[in-house]
Amino acid sequence: MMAEIDLIPRDYHNRVVLYDWGRRLTVALAVFMVLSVAIYIALDVANRKLSENVALLQNKQQSIVQDRDALREVSENREQYQRKWELLKNLRNSTAAARMFVIIDRAISAGDVWFLNWEFRRSGAITELLPESAGTGYFIVLSDNNDNGDGEVWEINTRMTIKGQASDHSALSRFVRHLYEQPEVKDVRILNTSLVKTARVVNFDMVVTVNGELVAG
Repeated sequence: MMAEIDLIPRDYHNRVVLYDWGRRLTVALAVFMVLSVAIYIALDVANRKLSENVALLQNKQQSIVQDRDALREVSENREQYQRKWELLKNLRNSTAAARMFVIIDRAISAGDVWFLNWEFRRSGAITELLPESAGTGYFIVLSDNNDNGDGEVWEINTRMTIKGQASDHSALSRFVRHLYEQPEVKDVRILNTSLVKTARVVNFDMVVTVNGELVAG
């Protein structure tokens, strides 16, 4: 049996092997590059899509926040207008005005005192809510948290301004005394008096402050 004789030079054989491996490596690198580019493109598309979704969600969140702020503002304005409406109803209530006629009728003496001008006013003024005033009828609480007694209130001031004449100073004094005897009257203040000698009458101007608890509308 004859021994096999390899007529291909070893150097050539080695070059062929190296060429084959080089070609395989080139193909592998090409495939790797193609896959890398494909993965990069896919990741870039996914990243852009994700960024668009994030921007869309941020816009929606901002819109929700704006709507919530607008709703809160509307709610606060509604509560404010509601409190003002309640205040106006209390100020315009005719019950207290009607009782003023009864008070004056009880205090005035027939023929001794007569009015030239008579005004009845109810006004509101913001003041601090004090513990002793929280339950009175002439305070309208504006604070939403009334349990701890904090906040502000509208104090309803009820008063009459009277411009009139009396037959003499004694008649005027009796009228003032009778006013003080009425439980609804808190204070009587005479602004000025003047004697008209020709007519034998006394002109007077006075302010009558009414107890808001007893004349609450």
